Amino acid sequence: MKKVILIPVFILLIITKYAAQVVVDIDPTFTTGIGANGDILKTVLQPDGKIIVYGNFTTYNNLPYTNFVRLNADGSLDATFNCGSSFSPQTNSYGVIVITLQADGKLLLGGYFTGFNGVACKNIVRLNSNGSIDNSFNASFNERVCAIATQSTGKIIVGGFFTNYNATDSCGKIARLFVNGNLDLTFQSGTGCQLTNTNTPYVLNINKTFGDTLLISGVFSKYNGKISKAIAKLYPNGKLDSTYTNFDGFNQQVSKIMVNQYGEAFCLGNFTTYKSKTVAYGAKLNRFGNLDTNYIFCGLFYSNTIVAAALKLNNELLVCGKIYPDFNNYKLTKLDASGSIDSLNFKTGNGFNGGSVYAINIQPNGKIIAAGNFNTYRGINCNKIVRLNEISVVGIKQHYINYNTKVYPNPANTEVIITTEVEGASITIYTIIGEIVLQMPLTSTTVLKVDELKAGTYLYKIVKDKTLIKADKLIINH
Repeated sequence: MKKVILIPVFILLIITKYAAQVVVDIDPTFTTGIGANGDILKTVLQPDGKIIVYGNFTTYNNLPYTNFVRLNADGSLDATFNCGSSFSPQTNSYGVIVITLQADGKLLLGGYFTGFNGVACKNIVRLNSNGSIDNSFNASFNERVCAIATQSTGKIIVGGFFTNYNATDSCGKIARLFVNGNLDLTFQSGTGCQLTNTNTPYVLNINKTFGDTLLISGVFSKYNGKISKAIAKLYPNGKLDSTYTNFDGFNQQVSKIMVNQYGEAFCLGNFTTYKSKTVAYGAKLNRFGNLDTNYIFCGLFYSNTIVAAALKLNNELLVCGKIYPDFNNYKLTKLDASGSIDSLNFKTGNGFNGGSVYAINIQPNGKIIAAGNFNTYRGINCNKIVRLNEISVVGIKQHYINYNTKVYPNPANTEVIITTEVEGASITIYTIIGEIVLQMPLTSTTVLKVDELKAGTYLYKIVKDKTLIKADKLIINH
């Protein structure tokens, strides 16, 4: 045995930097089983904690579910929700583009389809809370429906590529419906959204701000004949509030808008200017439509690749998109309140291991629902959907004076092997919030059984008396 000189731990503390960090780890209380046999594209949160899931799948947990399922709050399948054969897509279909939850629990679906569960319906349909078609709702549009929002009166605002309603009434990419689906002719959108060139204008987003005031966005240069580029603020009756953009706006498409409790709008798209000021694919506007010049959006995303985003109460953004240098996958990234990437406070390790994230939601308790085409997260099996916790821990550097101490494999499955030259050392394993789950003395080679620990991320510390030998994180993946 080599002679080992131990250094008191207080000396190590002087030369070793500790920093508070946020580890993003799997929530082990959310279990989905085998899950979907295809990609999950959208998720919608219900107030009761249940989750509507939509995607390109035909089975869920090996049961026949086409495109839609609903999960209970713990991730288990809710058998009371069934959409049957789901929608009948149009040629080269986009399928379902938007899902909006009404206050009464019914679901409004918009997209590019001709029927749902064997019933004819064109590009819009409403489902009851059990997944069946609501036959009291009758509406159709001649082209894609991309955005749906509801007002406090129960009336429904619809946006997209369409030019007419029920093959009779003209409407310029935006319309308002009564609760039963009839067209509300009192909505004063006039000629709606237009472009000054020959390209096709369209509406991609409809967001409510204060009261029933609306922010809409997409590709257009005018609203009802007045200049408002790619974004427009509307009064509840559909009239343009021209003071918001002051007859200006973005130079290219605004694909997503999120509005905070102060009426500030976080805009994402492939634009590069707002009111002639340079911005790079992301911008923050105050409630009056003025650019917040202190918000500098991260410039590492590839143009027009952000597929989903969610806004936290502290104005941090969770963004799913293709970010330099990986053009192949849609990654989950957190931006801080200034628009910069926050890697210190959103540590995802090896993340989704080459998979893509297409949908993101933040639950009221701050937990994150992520869905896509991935099969693992941080080396832990999860099929297409996962719930994540952001947990603050004290950061630990991997390399200490470790006296030839090794811990492997990591990630581990049922056992961990520890080799060390230090006699009388011991190991302690903690959860990432500091709870001790395992302690034992070590020999020169120790085989540690971890098959009874739940899959997830842990921290371990190897010490001799008061001397720290080695510390790092340990991932368990059953």
